[in-house]
Amino acid sequence: MKNLYSHFCWLMLTGTFLFSCNKNKELPMIYIDTPINELVKEALAGDTNAYFQLSNIYYDSPNESFLRTSLLMANKYSYHQAYIDVYYCLTDLPHKKKYTELDDLDVRTRELALVYLKDAVNAGNKEAMEILGHYLIEGKYVPKDVKYGNELLNIVSR
Repeated sequence: MKNLYSHFCWLMLTGTFLFSCNKNKELPMIYIDTPINELVKEALAGDTNAYFQLSNIYYDSPNESFLRTSLLMANKYSYHQAYIDVYYCLTDLPHKKKYTELDDLDVRTRELALVYLKDAVNAGNKEAMEILGHYLIEGKYVPKDVKYGNELLNIVSR
């Protein structure tokens, strides 16, 4: 009888677990309970944690509001992540139309994006180092410099 009871409990526990899991529900990367306007206010005061939360909110869909916040965090606080986020905002916003290259940007926007990419590299952002490293090796968007491009890629791979 005890063996039957343990099998029944195991079956109930397994069934409850399997049927209570919603496999189609996507969970957010980070639970954020602070209103976005409050996060923006805190980020503009130099709070990098608030900025990080905002960057997670806008990760898949940067917009003009996040671009303004990123510009201010980069220019006022020299925050390395904000530099690369400015680059992504400037390059990704037009790419929502399935563009894949910086060639599709107007010249001024591309030059501004590259300025912020280089600022991110100078601030030590490895993501930016990888992007710029490839551009330098290919000679695309920047003068070709294979040596410096490889140096950047070596830093990233360490």
